[in-house]
Amino acid sequence: MSSGNCPNCDAELKGGILKSNSLLPDYKINIINEYHTPKLTVCCDRCGNDLYTSEISFSIYTCCEESGKILELLFFNYVFPVEVRYVNPQLMTDKI
Repeated sequence: MSSGNCPNCDAELKGGILKSNSLLPDYKINIINEYHTPKLTVCCDRCGNDLYTSEISFSIYTCCEESGKILELLFFNYVFPVEVRYVNPQLMTDKI
């Protein structure tokens, strides 16, 4: 367990059953730094968990949004091929 204070927020680093505060692992810091400015080198549970949760949520939202756009394009082009999509409605009524 780390001892001392967090270099980012100066919170006490401590271990315990009910209350603990430790430095976040590197993979969480890397995810935070993907979208957050300024970039962090070290942060603890107290100052980093909310950032980590919000960056994960943003990342998932962005990924789902982009996937939805791709699926929409694929579906639209499959169900309504280009030739059918741009048919003039007037030509269709002339044949009825």
